[in-house]
Amino acid sequence: ASMLNVDYLKLGIALKDVDEIKRIIMSVSEAIDSLSRPKLIVVGYADFRYEGFIEPTVLIDIAIATKVQGVMIDTFRKNGINTFNLLTIDYLRNFVTFAHNQGLLAAIAGGINMEHLPLCAKLGFDVVGVRGAVCVGKRTDRISRERVKLFKELLKSLEISKEKSISTSST
Repeated sequence: ASMLNVDYLKLGIALKDVDEIKRIIMSVSEAIDSLSRPKLIVVGYADFRYEGFIEPTVLIDIAIATKVQGVMIDTFRKNGINTFNLLTIDYLRNFVTFAHNQGLLAAIAGGINMEHLPLCAKLGFDVVGVRGAVCVGKRTDRISRERVKLFKELLKSLEISKEKSISTSST
């Protein structure tokens, strides 16, 4: 991770058992301690109800207990249904507020496209993760420099601070 100049390491938590989740997070934290320590972001899933996983806001308490730097809401299933289809705006706003009140970065991913960026900014997300929206063709195809550039330009036009960022996900 340090050789690649990675800013964030995304750790998806597709589990329900809190103790097991804590053990996994602590193991990953210890493993990356020797690196230039990218920020560890633990991921809860917007489609948790359908998958039987832990509810994303519960991950905030776990993130505090395990001393990670941020929390993300993403989609587990990559079936064209985005985070905004699965969770209400109030839920997302509360997630961001709770994370920020605990000193954590708040991140969102899961079918995010350019039309979602103004709402992501308005809700206060610090990191916006994208994949399919910046690929040529399907989400597993190559990433388009042009599309990444367009996303960055839109973020800049939304006056998102330099702490706010766009990331591309390999998952």
